Amino acid sequence: MMNYKSPIYLSILFFLVFACSSVKNNVTTNKEITEAKLEVLEEMGIIEQHNVEVQITQTFPYCGGAAPTEEMMNQSRPANGNYILVNKTSKQKSTVVADSTGTIYLNLENGEYSLRQTYKDMTFEEFYAKNSGKGNSFISRDIDCYRKWWENNLLDFTINDTTEVKTKVTFGSACFTGNNPCLIYTGPYPP
Repeated sequence: MMNYKSPIYLSILFFLVFACSSVKNNVTTNKEITEAKLEVLEEMGIIEQHNVEVQITQTFPYCGGAAPTEEMMNQSRPANGNYILVNKTSKQKSTVVADSTGTIYLNLENGEYSLRQTYKDMTFEEFYAKNSGKGNSFISRDIDCYRKWWENNLLDFTINDTTEVKTKVTFGSACFTGNNPCLIYTGPYPP
């Protein structure tokens, strides 16, 4: 049986009370922590000074089967990987990489830009041939739907001397058709 009057127990209790009261006075927001981390990473040369910060997230639908939990209904993850940055003025394209948190940091010159998914980096004819018609369980919408999808960018933005872009972008997919909004699934659904 523990003796609650022992010096060790009282010392631990005193420490916990004191530690908890000091933590309460030093509350820091996630935004402040993130900004401090970025500043340290910039100072260390791990990431460069930047005027564009885009965090990309992909959402996933629940596609049937067992009764879903709340977590199953709201699935998302950082969309790390390659994207295409287009300078709209010069028409120059370059590949940029979203890190493991789905974030892209860029230091860009003045101009108008767009950010696109890499699977759209082809002519419209190639894109249409690759993405239309997927078999017996699908109906394909008209060619205008595919053109609109191909032309749609993840993000369009302008940089000038006073601009700093810091934003979040989310894109999703649908059950059975993935990221293709121009297909309609007509097949069977899970029980």
